[in-house]
Amino acid sequence: MKLPIADQIRVSRESIEALHPGKSQLLESPLAVNWGQVPYSEGVGALWAAVSAMRGRAGANTPNC
Repeated sequence: MKLPIADQIRVSRESIEALHPGKSQLLESPLAVNWGQVPYSEGVGALWAAVSAMRGRAGANTPNC
C-alpha cells in the first residue's frame, strides 16, 4: 500500500530523528523517491533474504584478511 506523500515525508522525518536525534529539524525540502521506478536500482535497504542465504554458504562470514 502506497502512503500519501505527506505520510512518506512524516515517516522519513521520524526515521531520521530516531537515527540522529535533533537532526530532523534540519531537513528543509522534502521529496519522495519511488526506488522501484528507478532504473537499475534494487532499493535503498538491505536484501535480507539474500544475506540470509549467504550465511548458509561456507566462508560467507569469514573475513578476507
